[in-house]
Amino acid sequence: MYTHKMKYLILLILFLSNIYCNDFIKDYISQDNINFQEASYEKFKTLKLKEFFIKFNLDLKPLKDKTYYLTIVSDKNSLIYTNTKYEIINNIIVVKLDGFQNKELLFQYKYETTKRPEFRWNTITNFEYNYLLKHEGILYGVSYGIIFCAFLYYIIIYFSTKMRCFLYYSLMQFFVLLSLIGFVYFSYQPYPASTPQAIVDICETLSFLFTLLFAQSILNTKEKMPFIHKFININIV
Repeated sequence: MYTHKMKYLILLILFLSNIYCNDFIKDYISQDNINFQEASYEKFKTLKLKEFFIKFNLDLKPLKDKTYYLTIVSDKNSLIYTNTKYEIINNIIVVKLDGFQNKELLFQYKYETTKRPEFRWNTITNFEYNYLLKHEGILYGVSYGIIFCAFLYYIIIYFSTKMRCFLYYSLMQFFVLLSLIGFVYFSYQPYPASTPQAIVDICETLSFLFTLLFAQSILNTKEKMPFIHKFININIV
């Protein structure tokens, strides 16, 4: 129980810290390095370019005594110019953001053929950079293993006992595993493709569905809690 509480506390801290650390950075896109406009997803999701510039304007005041990192998912082989130092970690461009960083960051991309701009960014904390980013492969691998073992464990119990609650729980674990794999896959993509994204959404929905079915079965809500049973049925529909 203590471990679960600590896990959720860490996730909450990381979530809140990422909300805050995005406030000091603004991004803009340009086709000629002269006229820049705010780089919103809706504006350039149908735009096709052969060459473009991304500009970040930084507010350095919050960075005087703190350090963050800018992570960029893009076609790094098409990056022909930048005015800042960066490193490649897990195929992601990582730029250190501190009080000594340039106030304006520029990234110029040039493709061999015209296509949709491939660029997505986020900011992470110093903790995430030092303890999570470089070890993502191990962390995800352990997570895959734990969830898959849970799926096998409960599906075996189901075949031994024929109790539906174990079948629902094992299927919930299975679709959680597929959702996590999809999440990791998209975390390395500049933008999600419609069909794979739809598959991941279906897996997430099914994991929630089997969670509700498991709750109904293990708690016997139909007989003991009819109101709750009806409420769960509404959510299932």
